[in-house]
Amino acid sequence: MKRNLFCFILLLLVSNSGVAQFPISLGNLQDGDTLTIIYDVGVSTFPPTKNTVSSQLKVSGNGFGPVLSDDPATVAASDATVTDALSPFTLTYSSKSNPSICLGTDGKIVFSTNVSDGNYSFNYQKNSGGTLTSTVSVASGVLELTGLSSGTYSNFAISGFTSEISGIQILSDPPTQTLIAGTLTDPSTCLGTDGKIAFTSTNLGDGTYTLNYTKGTTSTSQSVTVSSNAFELTGLGAGSYSAFSVTVNGCQGSLSTTQTLSDPPTPTLTAATLTDPSTCLGTDGKIAFTSTNLGDGTYTLNYTKGTTATSQSVTVSSSAFELTGLGAGSYSAFSVTVNGCQGSLATAQTLSDPPTPTLTAGTLTDPSTCLGTDGKITFTSTNLADGTYTLNYTKGTTATSQSVTVSSNAFELTGLGAGSYSAFSVTVNGCQGSLATAQTLSDPPTPTLTAGTLTDPSTCLGTDGKITFTSTNLADGTYTLNYTKGTTATSQSVTVSSNAFELTGLGAESYSAFSVTVNGCQGSLSTAQTLSDPPTPTLSAGTLTDPSTCLGTDGKIAFTSTNLADGSYTLNYTKGTTATSQSVTVSSNAFELTGLGAGSYSAFSVTVNGCQGSLTAAQTLSDPPTPTLNLDGSTDPSTCNGADGIIRFTTSLVNDSYEVTFKKNSVQQTKSGTAASGILTLVGLEEGTYTEFSVIVNNCTGSYSATDIILSDPVFVPSVSNTGPYEEGETAHLNATGGVTYNWSGPGGFFSTLQSPFVPDLSSGKSGIYSVSITSIENCQATLTTEVLVSCSSQNLNYYLVYGGSNPEIIAPLVSNLQVQANSSRPMSVVAFSACEVPLVESVKLQLSGTSNLQYYVDNEMPFNLHENMNVSTGDILIPNHYTLIGNGYSMDNATGSVLVGPNVIPFDVVWYGREINNISLSSSQICSGSGLTVSATATETPFQKFGASNLFQVYMSDADGQFIDRTLIGSGSSIGSINCQIPEYIPSGANYKVMITSTEPVVSSEISMTTLQIIGNDLTLISPNDDINNQSVERLAKGAIKGANKIAGSLSNVKYKASKFIELTPGFVVNSSSVFEAKIENPCP
Repeated sequence: MKRNLFCFILLLLVSNSGVAQFPISLGNLQDGDTLTIIYDVGVSTFPPTKNTVSSQLKVSGNGFGPVLSDDPATVAASDATVTDALSPFTLTYSSKSNPSICLGTDGKIVFSTNVSDGNYSFNYQKNSGGTLTSTVSVASGVLELTGLSSGTYSNFAISGFTSEISGIQILSDPPTQTLIAGTLTDPSTCLGTDGKIAFTSTNLGDGTYTLNYTKGTTSTSQSVTVSSNAFELTGLGAGSYSAFSVTVNGCQGSLSTTQTLSDPPTPTLTAATLTDPSTCLGTDGKIAFTSTNLGDGTYTLNYTKGTTATSQSVTVSSSAFELTGLGAGSYSAFSVTVNGCQGSLATAQTLSDPPTPTLTAGTLTDPSTCLGTDGKITFTSTNLADGTYTLNYTKGTTATSQSVTVSSNAFELTGLGAGSYSAFSVTVNGCQGSLATAQTLSDPPTPTLTAGTLTDPSTCLGTDGKITFTSTNLADGTYTLNYTKGTTATSQSVTVSSNAFELTGLGAESYSAFSVTVNGCQGSLSTAQTLSDPPTPTLSAGTLTDPSTCLGTDGKIAFTSTNLADGSYTLNYTKGTTATSQSVTVSSNAFELTGLGAGSYSAFSVTVNGCQGSLTAAQTLSDPPTPTLNLDGSTDPSTCNGADGIIRFTTSLVNDSYEVTFKKNSVQQTKSGTAASGILTLVGLEEGTYTEFSVIVNNCTGSYSATDIILSDPVFVPSVSNTGPYEEGETAHLNATGGVTYNWSGPGGFFSTLQSPFVPDLSSGKSGIYSVSITSIENCQATLTTEVLVSCSSQNLNYYLVYGGSNPEIIAPLVSNLQVQANSSRPMSVVAFSACEVPLVESVKLQLSGTSNLQYYVDNEMPFNLHENMNVSTGDILIPNHYTLIGNGYSMDNATGSVLVGPNVIPFDVVWYGREINNISLSSSQICSGSGLTVSATATETPFQKFGASNLFQVYMSDADGQFIDRTLIGSGSSIGSINCQIPEYIPSGANYKVMITSTEPVVSSEISMTTLQIIGNDLTLISPNDDINNQSVERLAKGAIKGANKIAGSLSNVKYKASKFIELTPGFVVNSSSVFEAKIENPCP
């Protein structure tokens, strides 16, 4: 049934900015229904056109065909009628595409339809199963059902439409191929890979394919070329091949029958006659072999001799061959390879050398003299024919040889000296006979020496001592006796009679290493024989008498002695390191050494008849006790340049005051010190290096110079830095350490007493050297500098959306895709600032599209304005719409010269009204910089115009004059009822700060707060004339310091300066006599 529906009437304001947007549900419409919508619309032209209406009305649904007309039933020029008629639904089969591969899902069925373009739910059945549903897209009357596998499809229908297509559509997979094995060709050689298998196939077009198969148990594959349904699998070795398969377009053909390829027959080897070598180590041995499967010809026979693998070329004739040129040994692991097939024989074959001669030692004849060479050894042998041979042997550890003559298996080794002979060997035809048993020849008996009576020298250093000896094997006669005196070798001629002799003319000493040689035979005696001088005097120190005064010479040492008769003697001694002597008188083995001063005396000696008595022990005489000074400790001055340093010594001085001499920094000084309870104390000392301390008591000087004593001012290690380099417009962060007070100065009159001050909004005028005077808690001072580097890496323009006026308010930085709420009462504009001073942007052209008329402006002064009248920023009411700003910066006025920046293209949206931020309140009206503040307000929204889910409320603070063209972000939060804020440390003092709140999704700005905020900054610089005070009652407050160079005048002036650290009144500060002025150091923060 066809119905006419008149749904609703909309009444809207007729204005340039009127827009109404809200969805209305019309219920279910059926084929052939007509929908008529009559409404009043605000348009920009009168009377409205169909195009205007069409652009403002959109009906969502399926199958609508819009018909536009003026409404004849109304006389209002702004009325219009839209009639949408639904056409009957159609759906017909068009074409289909089978899956391109087996089990593929790229099949599809194409239909024609008259439903509107869009996405629909499409119902159908596959293989008579349950109803399936897919989402399909209709475009230009074409509907494709895609992603289909092979099967039978039916009962097609678009969900929500009554028509259904009858009949079925069948999609099929492509045909599957078959494989049949044909002729098998075995490999032509063992381990060869020239075997092959021929195949025939069906459903395989000519071309190259991958054939998968299994060799043994290993899966592999090979590329094969099919021609006329036939191909070969080539390059095969002996083995079992199975599980053949080939896949085309996802369809797999296979053959499971195993196909086997075999290698050709393998040769065999059998050992026959063995022929030993004719000589030891000979190589004329051979082994004869018979074989099978070896044709006549030359082959390489591999084998092992012992454990060494080797090979030889052999010639086979009638299946027999010989391995020749062999020495004695065990031969095994024989193998020969023909066409890759190896025949082998593992059984070992052994060849042996002929018999080896033997040697047996007989009679030994010793040499007739010591070191003689007329000794000999007789030998008997076997397997040695008569003749001359070389006998090798070892004498001791030295190998040598001699020619010997064998007769009837006997020979002699002659010309031998005493020694051990062994390792005898003789070689015949390469066969060696040997005898390892050692044979020893000995020299005749050697003389012996025995010491008898020893006669000492009669005087010290005398040479009339002697030693008597007895001997054996020495005939009467004269001999040379060698011996050692002490460590010196010497000799003397002696006369032997009846095996006795004397060694005479000897002094006191130890004699040893006696020896005498007869006919090359040496007799010796190693036992030491010692001769001694007569007794030597001895000295012993007795009582020591110290000098009675410092540097006195009345000291003495008493001695007792032995072997000294009464009389006068010269006593030699050493004082310190100086040798000297004194005449002393001995009485009853006692004497005194007199006239001595303090010192160490040693090396005492006295000589009698060439015999010296000595005393090495040092004897020390001392002056009366000298005051002692030993460092006990020191205390540094407590402040820089202070004079309260202390040095303490442990001392033997009695309690009293003493004059102490010392050097400070190498300059000699004298200062009074006080000794008490063993401690000598020097007070009132400054920093420096103190050395060479001394104090004199009774002509005895006590001193201390072991180490330099250094008194130091307190450690003071200040530092200064900044976090640069910086870009123009950034904030510099200065930092100093090591002190308790800081006094900064820098370019542009910069002054601060903060430890880490900030320098905001950097420019070239603020770059340069910043100096800070640092004072530590110990009054140590230093002045350091740091350089702030400011540059501009690339010039650009920063754009801001503002409310126009003599003091523009920044709404938000203008960035791409910004969304800001429209304001029907406050004109908006755009201002631009150059980021850098160089290169200088002389002019900027700003162009705004999206308004009813194109707006642009060229401004030659920064800030660069889009709207300006008499150098005052104006603006325009921007209705909800999409806008685009284009900006360019130029090197010359009036948008001429080269383009330095741009074009910058920034799209943004002005969105519909409905959100508000009001009722700003502050938790405090006075606050110090660096302190916290809570800001609260109220936010309202409509059901259709809400703040975004991620919206933040940002609190901005004005400058000190209450202007927002240079605002500061002090806090943000998602809840507008309580936003925690922080005043930056670098904010200067001022009593007219204000705040405003701006949201982020979309940007909505509050009105400026009615309440003002007084901020007490860290430091305050007052300069005339800007900061002069005339007939005012005011306070000037600073957290840190105030520097005043201003003027205070007028009888009504009552001025208070208040700061925590210091107040400095510099040249130029003037207070008239009629004015009241007070400066006070106290914390001004509330």
